[in-house]
Amino acid sequence: AGEHSVSGQLALEAMRTIYRTLPSVVENGDDRELRAIMMRGSVLGAMAMFNAPPEYGAEHLFAEAVGGRLRVHHGHLVAAYMPATAELNKKALASQFASVAKALGIAENDTDDVASAGRLIATLRTFVGRLGVQPLSAAVSEYPLDELIDLCLASDAAILNPVPLDRNSVASVLCSGY
Repeated sequence: AGEHSVSGQLALEAMRTIYRTLPSVVENGDDRELRAIMMRGSVLGAMAMFNAPPEYGAEHLFAEAVGGRLRVHHGHLVAAYMPATAELNKKALASQFASVAKALGIAENDTDDVASAGRLIATLRTFVGRLGVQPLSAAVSEYPLDELIDLCLASDAAILNPVPLDRNSVASVLCSGY
């Protein structure tokens, strides 16, 4: 599902829409027009995800595996884990991240892929912070880390991550959720 596939095009349009709209929706939650635009972006994202191969990001793996245990909303978990999982997968997905960075206007077309991917991840960290996503360190610290790691590694989604996951990489992501 590359950027030229139907799912890829839906995903890029979803990301553009969400990137432009979500912070304003968070700041102006009563603005129905902004909420409608955001809902369109959300629907496009869902259409892209459910019509592409099952190789979605590790942020979903972490959110699904520990969400019930941590008692934190799925969307909050996904947002909180997104920067750390993007960093984890940066080398393996550099060209895809670079395409997204360029599509969002975060990187120039002549910038190399690794640098563009780095700019995307830095922007993602700022974006998540701007949304008011709270760090997960307090929630994670309430449970034995080994138990949370086991939940993540036992997930069927663990094998879909572009970079093989081990106990250290999972612990790092769990503890650095935004």
